[in-house]
Amino acid sequence: SFPDEIITLAGGINIAHNLKGRYMRYSVEEVLNRDPDIIVLTLDPSLCAAERQKWEKFKALKAAGNRRIFEIDTHLVSAPLPSVFSEAAEKAAALFQKNAHE
Repeated sequence: SFPDEIITLAGGINIAHNLKGRYMRYSVEEVLNRDPDIIVLTLDPSLCAAERQKWEKFKALKAAGNRRIFEIDTHLVSAPLPSVFSEAAEKAAALFQKNAHE
């Protein structure tokens, strides 16, 4: 998937890498089970605050406990254009680097 390619190019590991299909859904239970270091939200900005709050309540989740829930503009991960792909990968890489140094 396009988001998976962005995460991989940016140096991350997508916990949903093995999912197939165009519009994949990953359950809350599976995210909790996989316990990612970072969660990247790619929703409409008007929805991100509520989604962030949903994940922050899971204090045992590494991403929540370490305050590593970030947002990337949904348009950057939904438009498979070279310039957009490059910008999305750069933003994701910056988030991953920030996480590695803190």
